Amino acid sequence: DFELTDEDLLYIRPDIHETILKRSKLSLGDILFSIAGTIGVSVVVPDKIKKGNINQALAIIRLNKYYDPYYVSLYFNSIIGRLISEKISRPVVQTNINLSELGTLKIPKIPRNIQKEIADLVCKSFELRKEGKKLIKEAILEIENKIQEKKNAK
Repeated sequence: DFELTDEDLLYIRPDIHETILKRSKLSLGDILFSIAGTIGVSVVVPDKIKKGNINQALAIIRLNKYYDPYYVSLYFNSIIGRLISEKISRPVVQTNINLSELGTLKIPKIPRNIQKEIADLVCKSFELRKEGKKLIKEAILEIENKIQEKKNAK
């Protein structure tokens, strides 16, 4: 669902985060964009991620105030955004795109309030899908429990 989670993270010492890796520090609202391997997958850094750094497989995109980061991330994750990203990538041993090439990607410029509406609708649909998956898992577990109870009653 193009959501950044805090599962399976690697941890670094605070002194390294603040010194050696200060150029790779994350901020709320940054867009992380994959530039190596699978090109063009993007996600917005949510407020639940208080501190973090990226590695060389990701780029940080910081937007001006005109663009809604969720709208831009959704655009990059769309079929059109992914095709455009793949078109400028270089298929060497591991497909990649450099920061200069990343800077050439165009973002459709529509009014910010419409960007926000689009992003909100898509994010809501992701939430509903996640909720639906959870309900399905719960229903399956309940069915399995009932089947087990019937087996145990025999």
